[in-house]
Amino acid sequence: GTGAGLFSQPDESTAMHNKVIRLLKPSIGMTCYIHKIKGMFGLFKKKSEKEKLEDRYDALIKKSYGLSHTNRAESDKVAAEAAALLKKIEEL
Repeated sequence: GTGAGLFSQPDESTAMHNKVIRLLKPSIGMTCYIHKIKGMFGLFKKKSEKEKLEDRYDALIKKSYGLSHTNRAESDKVAAEAAALLKKIEEL
């Protein structure tokens, strides 16, 4: 028959989810690396609002990636929150 099984075509939400994960995965390591370098030179400096938002963005991206393996719907929500936060960061 033509029942839905392991080899059925992915639905639209699966395709969108996979696209989001491919876009986010490279940024996880890069943003963490950049913040690590920044942190080395500003150990005792008080964080600006932008730096706090960038830290929150990093945390959301990591959370989204972690959730992508277990709960795609929640991962997509967290990714959307991170995307909105990134827009706010870029406006600063």
